[in-house]
Amino acid sequence: MQSCPEGQSPPMSDVCPKFLSVGTGIAARQIAVRRRDGAPPGLFWLGGFKSDMKGTKAEALDRWAQANGRAMTRFDYSGHGESGGNFTDGTIGRWFEETLAVFEAFCGEPQIVIGSSMGGWLALLLTRELTRAGRPARYAARVNRPRGRLYRRVDVEAVSAGDQA
Repeated sequence: MQSCPEGQSPPMSDVCPKFLSVGTGIAARQIAVRRRDGAPPGLFWLGGFKSDMKGTKAEALDRWAQANGRAMTRFDYSGHGESGGNFTDGTIGRWFEETLAVFEAFCGEPQIVIGSSMGGWLALLLTRELTRAGRPARYAARVNRPRGRLYRRVDVEAVSAGDQA
C-alpha cells in the first residue's frame, strides 16, 4: 500500500488518495482509496458503473461523514477515476476483488456499507462474503433502477418498517 507523499497530507486523511495494490502479475492494478478517520460505524461507499469517488453522491456522503465525525472510506474501481487499469478489463468479479481488498485493508471498525447502482450489487456480494467468513458488517444499500429495468429500488427505511419497496 502506498500513501501520499510525506508532508502532503496527514496520515489517513481524505485530502489525497492512498494506493492499494490488488491482483498479481499482469492482473495487478493500483486502486485509489480516500479514507477519513472518524467514529464508528464507518461509512464504506461503493460507487456505480463508470462512476468515481469524486462523484456527486460520494462527495455528499463524505461531507456528511466529516460534519458528523464519522469514518468514511471510498475508492475507485480499476479503470475508474484515479485508479490504474483499463476499464475494458473490468468485470464484476474483478471489481469485487478490489472491493474486498479495500474493505479489509482500510475498514477495521464496523461499517455501514452503502452502494449505488452496480455498487449496490457489490455491497450485497461483500455482505455475503463477510457473513460467510463470520465478519458481518452493518449494512445499508440503495440499488436504483430506471422503470422497467432489471434493477429494483430498495428503500432501506421502508424495508425496515416492513413495507414493500
